[in-house]
Amino acid sequence: MSYKSLSYHDEYISHKMDLLKEFYLPVLSNTVQFDRAVGYFRGDFLYEISKGMSALIRNNGRMRVITSPDLTVEDIEKIEDGYELRRLIEEKLQNAIQPPVTYEEVERANYIAHLIASERLDIKIALFKDLKNKGLFHEKWGVLTDIEGNKISMVGSNNDTYSGLLRNHESFELNYSWLAETDKRKIGTKEKRFKKMWGNIDEDLYISNLPEGIKEEILKYKKEKIVPEESLVVMPRKILERRLQSLQQREVIKPTSSNVPYVPEEINIRDYQWEAHINWKNNGYYGIYSMATGTGKTITALNSVVELYKETKKLFVIIVCPYQHLVEQWVEDLERFNISPIIGHSKSRQRSWKTTLRNQVSLFNLNKKDKFCCFITTNATYSKEETRDVLSKLKGEVLFIVDEAHNIGSEAGLKGLLDSYRYRLALSATFKRKYDEEGTNQIREYFGDVVYHIGIKEAIFEKKCLVEYEYHPVLTFLTEDEFEKYRELTFKIAKGTTTDKRGNASLNTAGKLAANERSLLIAKSADKITKLNTFILDMKNTSNNLIYCGAARVSLEEMPEIIEAEHDEYRQVDLVVSMLVNNGIIATRFTAEEDIHQRQMIKNQFSNGTIGTVVAIKCLDEGVNIPSIERAYILASSKDEKQYIQRRGRVLRKFEKWGYKKEKAVIYDFVSLPFFVDYANGLSESDYKIGKTLVRDELERILDFYETCSNKEEVEKIITELRETYEVEEETE
Repeated sequence: MSYKSLSYHDEYISHKMDLLKEFYLPVLSNTVQFDRAVGYFRGDFLYEISKGMSALIRNNGRMRVITSPDLTVEDIEKIEDGYELRRLIEEKLQNAIQPPVTYEEVERANYIAHLIASERLDIKIALFKDLKNKGLFHEKWGVLTDIEGNKISMVGSNNDTYSGLLRNHESFELNYSWLAETDKRKIGTKEKRFKKMWGNIDEDLYISNLPEGIKEEILKYKKEKIVPEESLVVMPRKILERRLQSLQQREVIKPTSSNVPYVPEEINIRDYQWEAHINWKNNGYYGIYSMATGTGKTITALNSVVELYKETKKLFVIIVCPYQHLVEQWVEDLERFNISPIIGHSKSRQRSWKTTLRNQVSLFNLNKKDKFCCFITTNATYSKEETRDVLSKLKGEVLFIVDEAHNIGSEAGLKGLLDSYRYRLALSATFKRKYDEEGTNQIREYFGDVVYHIGIKEAIFEKKCLVEYEYHPVLTFLTEDEFEKYRELTFKIAKGTTTDKRGNASLNTAGKLAANERSLLIAKSADKITKLNTFILDMKNTSNNLIYCGAARVSLEEMPEIIEAEHDEYRQVDLVVSMLVNNGIIATRFTAEEDIHQRQMIKNQFSNGTIGTVVAIKCLDEGVNIPSIERAYILASSKDEKQYIQRRGRVLRKFEKWGYKKEKAVIYDFVSLPFFVDYANGLSESDYKIGKTLVRDELERILDFYETCSNKEEVEKIITELRETYEVEEETE
């Protein structure tokens, strides 16, 4: 077929059309050469140029692209000061390449890698020779050629990313070589311009090849096969909503027997949860659900269990969670889905679970169909050889689900990633392991790509499955003694840090111990307790409060007026509970020491208002669901992005019960600062730099919270004040 056999629109408008179906796929399936000049090599560049590439690959077509790095004024000044241009270009391109997150992004990166590997895609970089006066290369056009020599040029604002087709207002128009002389002349002009640029003979432009290091980075995303783009197409919103509405309104037929999974009537599977399942299914039932805390990872996974069982009619599900309390929380939801699991861990209520598991594995292997079984356990129990030996005997339809998947990347956990599991699903808000790139890569290699991603911003403002929140940084300061200790630990961390050839930093054992001790030091700083005391009066008149503490012990020497105590040292969590109780506030702690039954009682009493404030340590970070939390006071917050993302998510869950509806959340983040600036004059330059590093670390978290809070103007003033006061420059991308 040639271009002449196709039909075309007068204008292509992204927010009104499906550009992939109506233009890219039909045209590129008939294309042998596609020359394109397109905007900036930014984070979405590979995604942007990938539209229709599966058709071009099948057609053995070729593509040439001229693009440009997104240079800033500072970059241009660097070049003028003698900074090597090639080095700067490679740095900018390297920083622009964003690892694909969603299933669709992974497959689109795969298209580009396939074309580069087969030498059917070539990318060149364009810069104006006179950067200061002529600005940047920002062209947006292309010329396409079919097997008969017919040509089409496309000109417009067509740098839309596919994920934004329903939101972006992008458009382009076409010229056709076979229709009119004016069109033919316009196409010829574009071809001449492209030829001059490609041959580096344009008088205004400097053209260079794509650095080999960037090619190698892109080739990492090459997979053995490609999938057709038709399977990646997200339906227009109205069609999707109609389809989901019909699915949700259908009559729920409750199974007559137990342990046959189904979605209960009271649970309404949301559109994004359906989309996650569809993506997982299209990826061969392999993948990761990377979903912000509070968006319903458990329900999404259980819906996938139900749908997979409908397909297979026989299924053995293995679910692994990091902690016993998460197992019990999963069990509550499993039972709602008509699933009676085997519960396996050291304190399981099912004392003979090991015998039951062995028997069920044998029965499952004997039955040909209509058999469902579910085993749920902790990482610790699953990592035991005797548990894995039993599960390794399973044959056929086995689904392996791991909750808080980053935990399975440990040395012990990786042993449990058995090849015999046919279906695999990992769940996590942030599955990447800190300081362990190898463990992260093995998780991704075993479970596959992220097939569905929903971040905090999308969850709050688009999906509206989380409530909006106010964010209030509470500024606290280290004492002179605390800062001295902080400095000492910082030097120990520096000594224990090594950097590999790729620039990845890692800590040895001594470095990790020092980093942990420094984190505890910041968490327990005396000023945090002093500042928390100023909120006591407000807490008396409220409920649904959560206070996050550090795991450290606190000296009472510097705060005798706050609490009367029998001892001179308390755990921070116990000190805070005592402060609250002594001020007439009904409060309790939520730590690893409370057993499953105590925790359930605390959750129930907190939800109905009997307990107004819960004081917790780390155990609330992963998976514990107390949606009624309305205000959080975060005394301890590490640099670990995973931790503060999870803590924020705990507070943003929706809640409506007993006539109360949670409309918003409020977060008080106790920010650690090294010293009052007024006292900084006596510090050495080294100490001042160490202090600024702490400020930068805290600013990183503040900025993350700032991005999605509802009181931006207030927080922005604090950010500006901190930057100016401590002379911390704003980081540029």
